[in-house]
Amino acid sequence: MKKILFLSAALLLALVLAGAAALLPKYIKSGGRLAKDAWCLKPTPENADELISVLPSERQIAHAGTEFYAFFHFGVNTFTGSEWGTGKEDPALFNPTSLDTDQWIEGIAAAGMTGAILTAKHHDGFCLWPSEYTEHSVKNSPYRGDIVAQFAESCRKYGVKFGFYLSPWDMNAPTYGQSEVYNDYYANQLAELLTNYGEVFEVWFDGAVGEEYKGIQTYDWDRWVALVRELQPNACTAIGPPAPDVAWVGNENGLADGNVNSVRWRADRWLWAKNECDVSIRPGWFYHADQQPKTLDQLMHIYYNSVGKNCTLLLNIPPNREGLLDQLDVDRLAEFGRAIAAVYANELPTVITPIDNYAYDFKLDSPQKAKHLVLSEDVEHTGERITKFTVYRKLGKLDAFIKVGASESAGGKTIVQLSKFAPKGGTYRVVIEEARGEPALREIKFYN
Repeated sequence: MKKILFLSAALLLALVLAGAAALLPKYIKSGGRLAKDAWCLKPTPENADELISVLPSERQIAHAGTEFYAFFHFGVNTFTGSEWGTGKEDPALFNPTSLDTDQWIEGIAAAGMTGAILTAKHHDGFCLWPSEYTEHSVKNSPYRGDIVAQFAESCRKYGVKFGFYLSPWDMNAPTYGQSEVYNDYYANQLAELLTNYGEVFEVWFDGAVGEEYKGIQTYDWDRWVALVRELQPNACTAIGPPAPDVAWVGNENGLADGNVNSVRWRADRWLWAKNECDVSIRPGWFYHADQQPKTLDQLMHIYYNSVGKNCTLLLNIPPNREGLLDQLDVDRLAEFGRAIAAVYANELPTVITPIDNYAYDFKLDSPQKAKHLVLSEDVEHTGERITKFTVYRKLGKLDAFIKVGASESAGGKTIVQLSKFAPKGGTYRVVIEEARGEPALREIKFYN
């Protein structure tokens, strides 16, 4: 009886698979292009040549390689419990009793971060360095030390790139709202940070303007960016300028949300500006004792939808009133680092068979379920070309494939999480469905 039931079940399974295979699209080459159902290359957009001619600069290439880096929001807000200050805070409030920037950088290094950006000045105007141009700084606080200098030195000590955030909006500056007079003040502070603290990899601007000063205070972006170019030619300008080296993704959730192309129309021309996804490990950007860090699952979701979507990830970890990272955050960072490392821990060897410039077969040593695919274009030399690709797994010996993943980005790096539910397969097929021109791939790798 058991034998009959087994044979019946096997026959039913075979019929189901055969029926499914009949409905699945097959790969057909027609006239040099992919054809049939989902497997077709859409027409090239009219301005494709213009788009793929836009390439990143050397400093942008280096910045994109940094990939995952830290933000540190720290200042008088840390001691008042605010997210945005008023500019009227007494510097005497700022008194971290155990400040240790080495501990900060050790914490982010455990997560695999290779860069760090410090809020040298937030909107309240309080400076974490003894600026010559204001009294509203650490020099008039009980702490007195130059935190920017300590931070930069810790970055060098641990081989982490150093960057800073200097808010253009300054609630404390008496000249704010006096356009060019204030622009001079800001340029002087910017020059201090660009010349006194070593190599800088990113200058994080902010486009915020005080509500009552809109239309009154105009920022001299051309002058400020020129100053960065002069004093730190390898530094990328981020977010604020009309034509930044690094673009804001458009939200503070750390998620690409489809904003994955690095080529964009800005300042009356097409330019290259890779998207940066910024998010805090806690609900707030500054430290609040009653808040908890995000879970590992939440952080991995952010990672896949930022770094995994052709963007960089800027994760904020706010130091507490003692001047230390909370142990909960430190532990979560280490956990996060281990989870990221696990994504790339087991690369699967494959034999690659190009079908043509738009489709490739990857044969594994044995049938199994790959968990991730990582695809990179040669953006440095040929720009971003691929705008959609799909990953299929071959169904045993059948001449049919089942879809296991897809992406609407490629660029410098895209990670595709492959379906857990499809049966094991010995061959994967990657099909480029939409592109601005002939694809120029740097690598395609599978990981388990």
